[in-house]
Amino acid sequence: MGFRTGMKVLVKQLGEAIIVKLTGDGALVRLVTPAGLTIKQSYDNITAIDEENEVPPMPPPMRAVVEMDKFQQVKALEALRFGLVPESHLECLTVGYQDMVRWIGNCLPTRECRIHEICGPFGTGKSHTMAVVRQIALDQGYLAAKIEIDGKSNNFSAPQRLLYNIWLSLEGKGLSLETPLLDIYLKAMQNGYDSIPQPLKDLDYFPVNFDFIRKLKTSQQIEGSAHLLEECLAGSENVSATQVKADLAKETSLKRAHINFKPMIAKGARDKLIMFIMSLAGHAVLAKAAGYQGLILTIDEFEAHHLLSSPDRAKARELISVLEHYVSQDFCIPPAPLAIFIGAVSQDGHKGDPWIEKLVDKSGGKQYFLNPWSDAQKEQLANSIFNLYQSTYQISAGYDHGLIDKTQMLLESREQSDLVRAFIKYYMAVLDNEYGPGRSRTSDH
Repeated sequence: MGFRTGMKVLVKQLGEAIIVKLTGDGALVRLVTPAGLTIKQSYDNITAIDEENEVPPMPPPMRAVVEMDKFQQVKALEALRFGLVPESHLECLTVGYQDMVRWIGNCLPTRECRIHEICGPFGTGKSHTMAVVRQIALDQGYLAAKIEIDGKSNNFSAPQRLLYNIWLSLEGKGLSLETPLLDIYLKAMQNGYDSIPQPLKDLDYFPVNFDFIRKLKTSQQIEGSAHLLEECLAGSENVSATQVKADLAKETSLKRAHINFKPMIAKGARDKLIMFIMSLAGHAVLAKAAGYQGLILTIDEFEAHHLLSSPDRAKARELISVLEHYVSQDFCIPPAPLAIFIGAVSQDGHKGDPWIEKLVDKSGGKQYFLNPWSDAQKEQLANSIFNLYQSTYQISAGYDHGLIDKTQMLLESREQSDLVRAFIKYYMAVLDNEYGPGRSRTSDH
């Protein structure tokens, strides 16, 4: 049985859930218990429930009896075992958190696009800092989206696919998880907009799509076509204008001749570059009309572009060039409350990446440089991790500085002593070896 949005499924060890969104390598599902918890699962971990047949009784989900706080703590420690700082515990596990908050606050956009760079040597915490950016942005009332450049399916040489995957991650307070872009349009209408906001009136796609969505909303025909509209607004490569008209005619009472809706896709290479910027800027403006402050996008692992083939590197540079024109206001695309934070490893003697330093400068953006961590910073982080570990597994032993020494010896033997992610992974391994995850031990065990 093929998976689809809205389908009821069983998730291994977690119980029943509803599919919120399908992605390339899995599905975003909302668990029945704990109520409302949304997580991503691979397709191997989920099984469709045939609602026409009786479902055999299932034992209670393993996590159903776990308090939500404890569940988040266990998830946080699992992330730390991979060297990742969990987004649920960013404030307590971020060294220099308040300084970072002040810098991010000065970078959040108001009227015009700004591009910022978070850079430094490999392993100094760029991905962690990006997560803090998104958390602060969400707390300040912005929408936030993210993407990690992988040199394969996600990179600047394929802007339409990159854009679609960006929109898959879109989130905001009170924003629909299933259809976030469509929800922006609907929220703008709820705020009194009968037509597209003035800055977008002369753009392609936006005015006609806004009017069509308003027509469906007025005639109470949104629900049946919501997921199709979302795919079109996000620029899915799997939709075509012709097929969309036919599908919308099936889902609504409208005749095909009366369906005036344009999927946000482009055929020409240059058009796809323009579409990338138009979609980000346009939806940032629309987000403002919907009651948000604007849009924040984080692009991590940018250095992967340097591993692309020569033709793809040239394509990636084209998108950067078009972005430079936009932030220099050489385009007809209007200014927007949009900020793009790009994370990159220092390259060729530069503080950041030479490909984007000019882009940051032209936009009036800022650069945040991350230095290798000092011993004092590592100890501060280790103390915070231990407190979480101790609380989660109810360990009676006190904080032991000697475990940092063991961690450092492991790192030095593997020539990774300057890497924050490696420090977190190995410190967690030392804690697990010393105390055993999930088992209570005393200090004299």
